[in-house]
Amino acid sequence: MVTDIVKVMRNTDIADMKIISDVILRAHREQKHILILAGDKDYLYLIKQLTLGTDIEFMLAVNDVADIRLLNAPCRVLRWSAMVYGRAPFP
Repeated sequence: MVTDIVKVMRNTDIADMKIISDVILRAHREQKHILILAGDKDYLYLIKQLTLGTDIEFMLAVNDVADIRLLNAPCRVLRWSAMVYGRAPFP
């Protein structure tokens, strides 16, 4: 029986792992600006590690119920839901 369920691997979805590996591979090329849309802390470690000593700039777009640790991430954080309603996107 085939299911459409994404299996969880160590509390991180396989889709998240694929995105993280793509960011790592592309970050070593000429991509210096990376936008991530997230609501949980799955990408926080990646952002912290790739902003240390590199010229890579992250922008993190979060929703109104984003994990508080994301709001303190070492990058530019914007609330995409605020932008949709015409409010200031930066907390």
